[in-house]
Amino acid sequence: MVLNLHKYFKGRVKMPILVLIGSALLANLLMKLWKWDEPIETDLMMYCMGGHTFHIGKLLYTDLWDQKPPLLHMIFGLSETLFGYGKGEVAGVNLIFSSIFIIEAYILAARFVRSKIMQGGLLFFVVFGLISNIDLEANQPNCELLLNAIFGALFLLATKKGSVRKIDAVAFGLLAVSATMIKQHAVIPVLMLGLAYSLNGWDNKRKAGFQWSPIFLSIVLILAGWLSLAAYYALKGHFYDLWLCLVAANATYNPDYLGTLLKALSPGNLSFLLLSFLGSIAAIIGGGNFFEKQKLSTAANILFSLGCYLMLAIPGMWWPHYYQLMEWPVFISMAMMLAVAEEISNRRVAFAMVSLIVAFVAGVSCLNLKNYLILSSRQISERKYNGSWYYDTEIVAPYLSSLMKKDEWFFVWGQDTGLYVYTNIWPRTRFNAYFAFIVSKVQDKVYPIFFNDVFKSPPDVVVFPRPQIGMIGPNIRDPIINWVAKNYFPITSGSECQGYLICARLGSNIDERTPPALPRRPLIKYFEP
Repeated sequence: MVLNLHKYFKGRVKMPILVLIGSALLANLLMKLWKWDEPIETDLMMYCMGGHTFHIGKLLYTDLWDQKPPLLHMIFGLSETLFGYGKGEVAGVNLIFSSIFIIEAYILAARFVRSKIMQGGLLFFVVFGLISNIDLEANQPNCELLLNAIFGALFLLATKKGSVRKIDAVAFGLLAVSATMIKQHAVIPVLMLGLAYSLNGWDNKRKAGFQWSPIFLSIVLILAGWLSLAAYYALKGHFYDLWLCLVAANATYNPDYLGTLLKALSPGNLSFLLLSFLGSIAAIIGGGNFFEKQKLSTAANILFSLGCYLMLAIPGMWWPHYYQLMEWPVFISMAMMLAVAEEISNRRVAFAMVSLIVAFVAGVSCLNLKNYLILSSRQISERKYNGSWYYDTEIVAPYLSSLMKKDEWFFVWGQDTGLYVYTNIWPRTRFNAYFAFIVSKVQDKVYPIFFNDVFKSPPDVVVFPRPQIGMIGPNIRDPIINWVAKNYFPITSGSECQGYLICARLGSNIDERTPPALPRRPLIKYFEP
């Protein structure tokens, strides 16, 4: 293999190593099974729908709106093949990619740290402190978990000893384009690691100097990958759909880059960057033999940390799961600090360093583990998302399934994509969430598409999840809300169905067979003075 795993493990795969890795993988599996019934959040349901397009013969971006690149959806589609549509595929992605993270973490820990106890402690930190961290929303597999699996392999390649081999540079480039095909701005840490990899010649005996091949190949393959994607959609006659989702919408995702930069410089956010720098700082100041052996890793972690931090900051939204991007830099920093402590001859200083790191690693891990074991699945979901929205989705979905007959469909005004997955009812418009109308600022382009879809086949039911009910009145002039308000009437009062407001189309079959919970009149009448 490109990473020489066979060569790495040959002669080293002894019982302690098997116990360490096996225990970590088993603990990870048990952590996933322990909260199997936790509701799935809306982003993951979007990826499930994206993956489902490959199974039902639909075209991503043309039949389903999303602003993320196609590899992400392809991964979920493959997981659906193996584990089924919905919760099964989410669990499959979670287990597979978190296991990859654990194996990469061991390889890095063993590269830096000699002590098996310290290696075990670092794996404990990964399983219980990082990839299951509730406050980072890391116990479910958002984009960041997939990216971290790729970033781990890129870091291992970038800091590999010896001169750059062609096959390794090609592998690095393929991993680089894969990362950008999960999230576009992954190009930042990718190029930072590419720069570190190109410095490889300065850290080996041949002193080959700066080597262009890794970063050059990365740029070439990234451009080739994206041009191929554009050409594919152009040949199918749907390039505009691709451009609208991946370019136009994302270009306006963050309306205030200056404000984002100022937030990135806030003490709270800078603490993540400082934490990831500590290992490199310790290596430079007191690393001694470790620094001589790991100069490239020291520089690579600084570049990698900056790249991940910029990727975290650029969207400007600061959602908790974005901070998962700092997991590798922080882990590498902890490992490097332990390695430096092993090299320090002053026992008191070394003991103090180890004590501080152990306190941090154990504190983060134990606090998360305590919450994970004590809180119920519902409480974890409510803690992460400030409400029971996703738990309610699982309750409302069966009601919608019982309400709808064959060939009938519903439209959700909101982000509750889980309703489509749980009911297995595909929307007849590409817009399965209101994100395109509210956040992307391309309303003038997407409204005509939406109305073209719904005039051909009007939804029989429109659903307003609880958070979006309050948007109806203040946004009654919004073209979609106004259209719904004039043509649909409530069949639930909201409180009857977990706070959801469910409306049927006037004159539809559901209108005829469903006794109204409220007087049968258009929704807009409830907002007139």
